[in-house]
Amino acid sequence: MAAAMRITSLITVIALVGFALACGGTTEPAPEPITSVHVEEPGEYDHGEPVGMDPMSAYADSPFEYCDAKVLGAVWGEDTYTAKASIGRFMADNQKALLLDKLSGARSRALDNFENPDLRCSFDEIGITYEDAVLLGEFWGIDSWDAKIRVEEKFLRDAHEDTYIREALREARG
Repeated sequence: MAAAMRITSLITVIALVGFALACGGTTEPAPEPITSVHVEEPGEYDHGEPVGMDPMSAYADSPFEYCDAKVLGAVWGEDTYTAKASIGRFMADNQKALLLDKLSGARSRALDNFENPDLRCSFDEIGITYEDAVLLGEFWGIDSWDAKIRVEEKFLRDAHEDTYIREALREARG
């Protein structure tokens, strides 16, 4: 009985294969659907042209500043001006959350490669003068060079929020 069922099943399979071949098919199994995973690289987001808003105007109206553009531009391989336009396109496309995520990643990369000054804003780009660095160094008990480095690192770590630095300067002056 079992042998008869196997022969019937075998005949059914042969008939189906023959029918598929007669209809132009193949005996090859259907390929598995390819599901590629694409990891977006920094700066890769294709914005297109924003409707009704100039990217530089969108950047100027945004809460982002020069140091944000410099850090993002360095990671994306763009000059600061082009990075400002990229920020503007993100803003015009209502992609602020995505931009904040990318900026967080760019800051982390800059901190991981802190010895590369192209990946971060220098103390004077943050608005700290040499005299401020000397005052902060005295206040913190370190030399002015280390004070400049601390300011740059703190600025990156605090997501470009300079309240700590400004408060330390007020206390150093007072």
